[in-house]
Amino acid sequence: MHNANSSWQLRNYSIAVLASAIALLFSLLISPLLESVTFSMFFTAVVLSSWYGDRGSGALATFLCSLAIAYFFLPPIYSLSVMTLDGTIRLGLFVSISLLTSELNAARKRAESKLQESENRYRAMVEAVQDYAIYRLDPQGRVVTWNAGAERIEGYTAREILGEHFSCFYIASDLERGHPAHSLQIAASQGKFAEEGWRVRKDGSQFWASVLLTAIRDKQGSLLGFSKVLREMTARKQTEEELRVRARQQEAIAQLGQLALSGINLTALMDETVTLVAQTLNMEYCKILELLPQRDILLLRAGIGWQPELVGRATVSTGTNSQAGYTLLFNQPVVVTDINKETRFRSSPLLFNHGIISGISAIVNGHKPPWGVLGVHSTRQRTFSQNDINFLQGVANILAEAIDRSESAQALQESYNLLQSVLEGTNDAVFVKDRQGRYQLLNTAAARIFGNAKDQIVGKDDTQLLPIDIAAAIRETDRRIMTRGRAEVVEELVRKAGSLHTYLYLSTKDPYRDARGNIIGLIGVARDITERKRAEAALFRSNQRLETLQAIDRAILRAESPEQIAQAALERLTSVITCQHAAVILFNFNTGEAQILAGQIALNFAKSVVPITALTPLETVRQREPTLYIEDIASLSSRTPALERQLQEGSRSFLAVALLVEDNLIGDLTLFANRPAAFSPEDQAIASEIATQLAIAIQQSRLREQLQNYANQLEQRVTERTAALVEANNELEAFGYSVSHDLRAPLRSMQGLAQALQEDYSDLLDSDGQEYIERIIASAERMDGLIQDLLNYSRLSRAEMKLRILNLTEIVTEATSQLETLRSRQAQITIEQPLPEVIGHRTTLIQVLINLLSNAIKFVPANKQPQVRVWAEVGRGAEGQELYPSSSRIRLWVEDNGIGIAPEHQEQIFNVFERLHGEESYPGSGIGLAIVRKGVERMGGQVGVESVIGQGSRFWIELRTATMKT
Repeated sequence: MHNANSSWQLRNYSIAVLASAIALLFSLLISPLLESVTFSMFFTAVVLSSWYGDRGSGALATFLCSLAIAYFFLPPIYSLSVMTLDGTIRLGLFVSISLLTSELNAARKRAESKLQESENRYRAMVEAVQDYAIYRLDPQGRVVTWNAGAERIEGYTAREILGEHFSCFYIASDLERGHPAHSLQIAASQGKFAEEGWRVRKDGSQFWASVLLTAIRDKQGSLLGFSKVLREMTARKQTEEELRVRARQQEAIAQLGQLALSGINLTALMDETVTLVAQTLNMEYCKILELLPQRDILLLRAGIGWQPELVGRATVSTGTNSQAGYTLLFNQPVVVTDINKETRFRSSPLLFNHGIISGISAIVNGHKPPWGVLGVHSTRQRTFSQNDINFLQGVANILAEAIDRSESAQALQESYNLLQSVLEGTNDAVFVKDRQGRYQLLNTAAARIFGNAKDQIVGKDDTQLLPIDIAAAIRETDRRIMTRGRAEVVEELVRKAGSLHTYLYLSTKDPYRDARGNIIGLIGVARDITERKRAEAALFRSNQRLETLQAIDRAILRAESPEQIAQAALERLTSVITCQHAAVILFNFNTGEAQILAGQIALNFAKSVVPITALTPLETVRQREPTLYIEDIASLSSRTPALERQLQEGSRSFLAVALLVEDNLIGDLTLFANRPAAFSPEDQAIASEIATQLAIAIQQSRLREQLQNYANQLEQRVTERTAALVEANNELEAFGYSVSHDLRAPLRSMQGLAQALQEDYSDLLDSDGQEYIERIIASAERMDGLIQDLLNYSRLSRAEMKLRILNLTEIVTEATSQLETLRSRQAQITIEQPLPEVIGHRTTLIQVLINLLSNAIKFVPANKQPQVRVWAEVGRGAEGQELYPSSSRIRLWVEDNGIGIAPEHQEQIFNVFERLHGEESYPGSGIGLAIVRKGVERMGGQVGVESVIGQGSRFWIELRTATMKT
C-alpha cells in the first residue's frame, strides 16, 4: 500500500514538473511576440497539475512556475529577486490564484471520491435487498438495472429483462387501457407515481404489489429515467380480503337482523335474505326450504337464481335423497365441494336440473322438528371457509327467530289487521269526530285530503285544517246530523291541501253513540267523486257529440248528391256548434272557381259559383294550415273580401276547416259567429271531425257516380261479349261433332276396301304392294281412333253429368281390367289400399284412369318393365299437416317409372293434339291427357303432374270426397 502511494505521488509530481517545463518553454518562445500570455501559460500548467494530480502537485507546479516567472520574466531578468512593486504584486497574485485553484481541484476530487463511495454503498445495499424489487428505467420505460429482490419477485434474471419494456409486468386489462404509459406520464409530470395493483410474473402467475415510480432528472431538469420500487403485498391483500368478506358477512347479518326487528313480513324477509346471502357469498343460487307437516317433503318458499315458476311450487325430498334432507338428518351444516363426487346423499332434481356443483346448507331451527333448511349453491366448484359456514348458520338463526316472532304475533296481527283492513283497505276517507268536531280517528285516505300525517290531524277540527267557508259548511252539516240523530248522505266541497282546485266528496255520516246511547260524535265515510262527476259531464257531452255525428253520418248516407250531403251536414252541425253563418265550399283549382254547395258566405248562397279570389287569395288557400281560426275578424289589419263582407254583416269569429282527400284540398267548411272567440277547442275538434266525414262523403259520392257509369258500360259490354262467346262455342262444338261423325263413314269404307283388297288380292301383289295396303289399314285405324277421341272429348263438353258417390277401389279395378297394354307389356300395377269414396261420374272417371294408366305403361322404354303405383291422399296428413288447400278433397296419384316430362312441357301436354314424341316411338292421338283434364274439370276437380326427366312421372287428379256436400 505504501509503495502504491509513493508511486502515485511520484506520478503527480512528475506531472507538475512536466507541465511547468512545457509552460516555461512555450513562454520563452512566444514572449517576444505576446508578452501578456506568459502568466496564462504558467497558470494553465498549475491547473493541469492540480486537476490530474493532487493538491501537492498543484503546489509544486505553483512553486516551480513562480521561480520561472521571477527568474526569466520579472526584472531584473535572470535573477530570483523581484525589485519592482508591480512585479511583486503580479507574482503574489499568481501564487495566490494558483494555490486557490489547486485547493478547489483538491476539494472537487474529495467530493467525487465521496460520491463514488456513496454510490458504491447504495449499489451494494440495493443488490442486497431481497424483499423489494428496485430497478431503474430509461425515459422510454426499458429496464436498465435489476436487483436480486426484483429477480425473486418478478421471476426474471437480469440477463432476461435488461432492455425489455416494463409493461411486461402488467396484467392484460392494464395493457388494454394503456396504464403503463399513463403511469410514466404521471411520474414525469408530478415527480412520482404510487399505486397498488395486480402484476404478472414470468411464469404468468399474478401477485398484488405496492409500487412507487420516481422520475430521475439531472441538474438542468432533463429526464434521465425512472426509479421503481415494488413490494409484493399478496399476503396482506388476502388478509384484507378475508377481513372485508368477514365484515361484509357481519354487515349482512346486522342488516337482516334489523329487517327482522323492523316487523317486515316473513315472505319479504325471506326474499331479502336469499338475495343478500347470495350477494354476500358471491353465489348464483340461494334457497329457503320449509319442511311441510307431512315431514317428508321440503317446499321451496323463497329463492334466487332458480326458475321463477319454481318458487312456491318445487319440492325436495328429505332423507338421503337430497342435500337439504341430509342436513336435517345430520343436524349440522353440510358443505359440498363437488356434488358429482358426493357419496353421503343423492343430488335432488332441483340441484341437478340447474347444474349445481357446490354449496352449503344449514338448518333453520326454532321448531321441533326444525322449520326448514337454508342453502346456497354454485355451478362452479368452490371451497368454503369456516367463516362462510358460520355466516350461513347465523342467517339461518335470524330466520328462525323471525319465524318464531312472526308466529307469536300472528294472532295479534290478525286482529289488528281486521281493523286496519276496514280503515286502510279502502280509497274512501274514513274518520271519527267528537261532539266538538275534533278528529279522533282517521285513515290514510282521510289524512291525504289535508296533506298531513294522521297524528298531526287528530285533535284538530275542520276550521284548523280547511278554508273558513268550507269548514263552516261541513260543521253545519255535522251539527245537523248529531242534533237529529239520523244518518245522511251529502255532497261536500273540499279544497285539498296545496291545491287551488275544489273537489267534490260524497259523504255518508252517522251519529256515533256511547254505551248508553248518547251521541258523542259521528262516523263518516267520504268518497272523492270529482272525477266521476267530471267523467259523467264529459260523457254526457261526448254522447251529445256522438249522437250529433251519427245523425250527420246517417244524413250523409241518405243523401245522394254532394249538395244534399253538404246541406245535411250543415243542418246537424249548427245544432252542435253555435254559429250564425256556415257554408260548404268546393274548390276547382283548374278553373279557379269555388262552388257553394250549402249555406252562404259573403252573400253568396248555395249553388253559387264564384272565383276563388272573391273569397280569399289563391296562394292563401294552398298554403294555410288545415284549421284556420280567427278569434276576432275586426282585429285583422288586412282582411280578405269575404271576411270584410262578413264583418259588415256582424260576424266577429271565423273558423275554416279544410276538406282533405288523401292530403289534397278539395274545399272548406266555414263557420262565422257574431261574438269574438266564439269557437272553443271542442268546437274546433267537432268541426274537424265533421269536415273529415264531409270530405270523404263528397269524394265517395263523386266516385260512386263515376263507378256507376263505368259499371253500366262494363255490364253492357260483358252481356254482348258473353252472348257472342256462347254462340261461337255452341257452333264450334256442333261443328266438331258433325265433322268427327261425318268423317267416320268414308273412313270405314276406305278401311273395309283396304281389308278386302288385302284378303282377296294379296297373292297378286308384290311385297311393296302388300306393305302399302298394311300402311293404309294402319293409318285408317289411327284415324278412326283419333276421330273416336275427338268424339269423346266433344261429348265431355256437351254431355250432362250427374255426379254421385263412387267407390274409388271399384273404379280403379274396372279401369285396370280394360287395359289391353297391361298384358302385352307385362306391366306391374300396385294399388295401395284403402282408397276413399269420391264424388264423380262413373264412366268419365273410368275413362280418365284408363288414359292415365295407359300412358303410365306406354311411356316406358321397351327394355324396362313398366312399374305403376296408385294411391290416394286426403286433404290433411296423419299428423294434421295440410297437404293441399282443401281438407274436403282427395288426390289420386298414378306414378310410373317411365321417361319423364321436362318442366317446360308439363302444362302443354294437357292440350289437344299435344305430342312430345313421334308416332313411331310412342303411338297415340295426343288427345288422351286433354280428355283427362276435361273430364276431371267437369267433375269439379283438378289435374296436375310432377315429373323429372329419366325418373318417371306422378300424375294426380283432385276430386271432392264423399263427406263434402255436392
